[in-house]
Amino acid sequence: QQQQQKQREQNNIVMECVKVYWKGVSGVVEQLLQDVVHGLPQLSRDKSSHRFEVAVVVGASEGIGKSMCDELAQQGFCVIAGCLPHDPTTTNDKVEHGGGKAIVPSSLCSGKVIRLPIDLRVVASVRRFFKTVCAILKHQQHKGNHHEKQQHQQQPQKSPFKLRYIIQNAAVMMCDFNLCESGWEEHMQVNVLGSLFLNKLFIDFLNATNNTEELEKQQEQRKEEEQQQEGVDNDRMKRNFDENSGKEKTANNNNSNDDSTHACRLNPKCDVDNDQSTRKVVVFAHISSITQECEALSLKYLLQSTNKHNYSPHRSYIQTKLLGFLAQRALQLRYANSGNQTTTTNYNSNSTCLKKKNGAVVKQFVSCDPGIVNTNLYRHANAVFQITKALTGSLFMRSPLQAAQVCLSPLLNERFHDDHHYQLDCSPTPPTPSPFVYFQHGKEGTANLTTTYTDEHVLMLLETLEGWIRDW
Repeated sequence: QQQQQKQREQNNIVMECVKVYWKGVSGVVEQLLQDVVHGLPQLSRDKSSHRFEVAVVVGASEGIGKSMCDELAQQGFCVIAGCLPHDPTTTNDKVEHGGGKAIVPSSLCSGKVIRLPIDLRVVASVRRFFKTVCAILKHQQHKGNHHEKQQHQQQPQKSPFKLRYIIQNAAVMMCDFNLCESGWEEHMQVNVLGSLFLNKLFIDFLNATNNTEELEKQQEQRKEEEQQQEGVDNDRMKRNFDENSGKEKTANNNNSNDDSTHACRLNPKCDVDNDQSTRKVVVFAHISSITQECEALSLKYLLQSTNKHNYSPHRSYIQTKLLGFLAQRALQLRYANSGNQTTTTNYNSNSTCLKKKNGAVVKQFVSCDPGIVNTNLYRHANAVFQITKALTGSLFMRSPLQAAQVCLSPLLNERFHDDHHYQLDCSPTPPTPSPFVYFQHGKEGTANLTTTYTDEHVLMLLETLEGWIRDW
């Protein structure tokens, strides 16, 4: 029986290797045809439209992530690259703290890349990276001349930095068995749970920021209404004084003019044609793998993979890439169903739209397949693959730069830009967020998974994953 058990395990290992490498070979053939027929996408170099826009790329020590940072910097983004702590290009003192306020270095500007340490295997490292990014995004600039600064009369203004992209590129592939401090195997920790934990932190940050901005807008609206009401009261007092003084004719003329002024001021139809709202779009991008199409999801195996005797490097990579893809889809389903935007409308007694404001933050979750790329991700593969890759990789695989362009070309599309031209009407229903999008070869496609997963199924998976990281 022991011999039969060992034989079955060996057969399973062989089948898992065949699945991975066969999928890789078929993927190479498919992407070669795509690149020859359609060509590789080209990115524009318009830096002006992305000034003060922040792109966070996790897994940027080398390969696709590093090329993404360089491309985004050429696009004019302010890029924050999350690299491994042992990477010599990373630094821990890019954001200093003085007097309780974050001081952003001069290197953080349009077209620049700063590298911060992050290790998804360590929960504390993820938190430190997140806090550093928040310090940059919350940075307060001061306006005023030199004399005012000496008198400490600076007036704080909102941070010019706007979070636009969060790209989860970090991954491990077919590595040796290793348990992280959280108790999870390294594939599960890096490819799924660490990335999900960082996404959840940024989601909470965006929600809190949106609520703060909404309160500020409400306070500004109250001040405007009080000023308008004060103006109405002053005009009434003036008319009463004129009437008491016997200037009825002049008062009547003033009444007609003032009434028309107040009607213009309070009638929303005077402003609704010119009123526009800004829809803030923050894109959460997950870099997927074609191996997610090899087999169906097995949470039982992922739980058992914490035991070395049950661990398979090939199957762990397949399962975690599939689970990461489904988690990304579940996040989009949750925030699309719960409503990404908060639009409020006030009505008067005649059901006429008086005022409408939009404190919208649209969180769009997408997944991008870069194809078969010639990177160091395959360093744990067997010797036969390593030799084959060294001889033919530059001919048949995409380079990291080509893969970065394939992933970024759909993300930089106008569909994910802030909608500055969305015309407001009196409808209380906000625009419907777009569904989960999967990009393959730089174009919108469909993942050919071996099993169909319903929306209810993936949402239950997300709740399970959130339960596993709740104590983090």
